[in-house]
Amino acid sequence: MKIAIEDEGGLRDELLLELDRAQDAAITMREVARKYRLARADLGAKVFQHPKIVDYKLALQEFDEHDLFLARQHFHDILNIYILLHDLFRNIVS
Repeated sequence: MKIAIEDEGGLRDELLLELDRAQDAAITMREVARKYRLARADLGAKVFQHPKIVDYKLALQEFDEHDLFLARQHFHDILNIYILLHDLFRNIVS
C-alpha cells in the first residue's frame, strides 16, 4: 500500500518506527512459539518415559501456565502497538 504522506511534525517517521516495532514483535512471537514447542516436546518425552514420576507432569503443567502468561503479555504488547499505529495513521490521513 502506497500513500502519499506529507510529513507533519515527524508523524511519518514515528509511524515507520511503530511499524518496525510491530514487525519485530511478530517475529519474536514466532520465535518464542518455536522454542516453546521444542522445550515442551522435551518435557513431554520425559513424562512419557517416566509416567510414574509426578514431578515431570507438574513441571509440564507449570511450563504451560508460564508460557500462557508470556503469550498473553506478547499479545497485549502487539495490541498496544497496533492501537498506536491506528491512531498515528488516522492523524496522518486526516
